[in-house]
Amino acid sequence: MSLFVDPEKTFEILFWVRSVEPAGVDLSVTEPQEEGFNRVSCVCVGRDYESMSRVLEDSTIINHITGAPMVRTRTFYRGIATTFITKCEVDGSPAPWNNETVGKVHDDVVRHVARRWLHMTAGTKK
Repeated sequence: MSLFVDPEKTFEILFWVRSVEPAGVDLSVTEPQEEGFNRVSCVCVGRDYESMSRVLEDSTIINHITGAPMVRTRTFYRGIATTFITKCEVDGSPAPWNNETVGKVHDDVVRHVARRWLHMTAGTKK
C-alpha cells in the first residue's frame, strides 16, 4: 500500500444515457434493454489531498449571517468533474471533457459522475 495517489492508476465510471423530451436525460447504471441509450465511460483518478482541498476551497462560501461555511454543490461537482475525470467517451468515441465543455453537459450527467466518483473514492471507515 502506498500513501501517495498514483496519477497513472485510473478507474472507470460507466453508465448509459439517452435524451428525453423536452430537454432531459435518462441515466442508467446497468446496460438498459431499451433502444436509444448511449454508453458513457469516464476515466477517473483518485483523490489526492492537494486537489481535493482546492476543489473544496473553491466551492466553499461563508454564510454572512451565521458565519457557517457552506458548500456550493454546483461548483463542488464541477470541480470534481474537471479535476478528477481525465477523459470521457460516448459509444467508444472521445468526447470533449474540460472546464468549458463540462459547463455545457446536461446537469444530471455532471451530478451523476461527481456523486459516483465521491462514492467510489470515499474509502471505508474502520
